[in-house]
Amino acid sequence: MDTTFILPFFGIEVAEIYPETLEAIELAHNVEFIYPKLMVAELIAKIAKECKKQSFCPQTIEDDIINFLATPEITLIEPKPEHLILAIKLRYLGHPDIFDCVAYATALTENALFLTIDTNLIQFIRNNNMETRIFLTQHQFTKIVKQKNR
Repeated sequence: MDTTFILPFFGIEVAEIYPETLEAIELAHNVEFIYPKLMVAELIAKIAKECKKQSFCPQTIEDDIINFLATPEITLIEPKPEHLILAIKLRYLGHPDIFDCVAYATALTENALFLTIDTNLIQFIRNNNMETRIFLTQHQFTKIVKQKNR
């Protein structure tokens, strides 16, 4: 799962996320989400940036962080050598965002699906003839959650 989809749970609105996707995430009790521990730095950087932009941080930020770290549906994945090696390869090939590289490498290596709206990453992976079947659109994700919740 891309960081973009975690931000709303910290009170950060992301216009590109469909309301039905947010609802599906909240209802996805039969779906395990993975999130690389290395990407927690990106998450807190984005939260801090949004707090600065709004000139305040929500009073719930401490509880939000504690809840995120304790959420049983989200498994924080420790970095493995194969994650790091592939992430480095992607950066070497020219992808500018190391966190995208880590997210893709982790999802691919862990045989997970990757919910993202990052069209630049998807195009980069496609242009480099790498595996794209792991990418999930918001509509595909919503459909999967509905099927699992039956």
